[in-house]
Amino acid sequence: MLLLPQNSDLRRTVKLSNPLSEEQSVMRTTLLPGLLENISRNLARRNLDLAFYEMGAVFYPVDEGLPSEKLHIGAAITGNTKVNWLKKTVEMDFFYLKGILEYLLAKLGMRDCEFVQVSRPSFHPGRTAAVIYKGEEIGVIGEMHPLVLQNFDIKQRTCMFELDLGKIFKLCGRKTMMEEIAKFPAVERDIAVLLAEDVDASDAVRVIRETEGELLREVVVFDVYKGEQVAEGYKSIAFKLTLQSSEKTLTEDEINRIIQDVLDNLKKELQAELR
Repeated sequence: MLLLPQNSDLRRTVKLSNPLSEEQSVMRTTLLPGLLENISRNLARRNLDLAFYEMGAVFYPVDEGLPSEKLHIGAAITGNTKVNWLKKTVEMDFFYLKGILEYLLAKLGMRDCEFVQVSRPSFHPGRTAAVIYKGEEIGVIGEMHPLVLQNFDIKQRTCMFELDLGKIFKLCGRKTMMEEIAKFPAVERDIAVLLAEDVDASDAVRVIRETEGELLREVVVFDVYKGEQVAEGYKSIAFKLTLQSSEKTLTEDEINRIIQDVLDNLKKELQAELR
């Protein structure tokens, strides 16, 4: 039902010697099926706007002794946010779930996670990312493959993530460091660059952060465009950079130098061109 290939590690299950039923004859290797079943069951009862999470163990066989047990956390969303007089409805899509995940990881002191596009059999091609922290993959997030949704009788777009909590506990910051609110104003600058279609936005964000680590407070991708004004095989990506010093007000010359350094490194590392 998850479209797993025959050689997938997720098919290597621990079998129970006295199962209650055939459907419960093996220990789970992923949280995804249980969450999808909950989505399907609620949709059948006309509950259309859903957001679930689960934290629980998964199991893998070992050559000797008891199975390997790992703690995972998974989440699934589908439908729209609730409407009220203050807010318009918002589709709970990939970026909505990514925002939830980034907030969770930030609370754990993991603010510089990368989201790198990958291909996974259960997820939609082109709408899936591995979650990377300090060079180690800690999980996956994406929109579910249409055939997987069909197998679970789900007729709405559904997005999910699953993370290895053991890796997160090992890598996350154990202390929350506080700093004084800066007395000097922050400055925002927008840049738009042309990149080859096969270059991920996360690669460009990494280059920007590596270029200016001291004064760069935040970098956000706010637009990706492919169309008539962009050459075939390329895409335009726009970034908002927030710069701030804790010691002084940045001058226009200093800001321009930082932006030029960023553009130079984007060109050097990713062959990017200023749009």
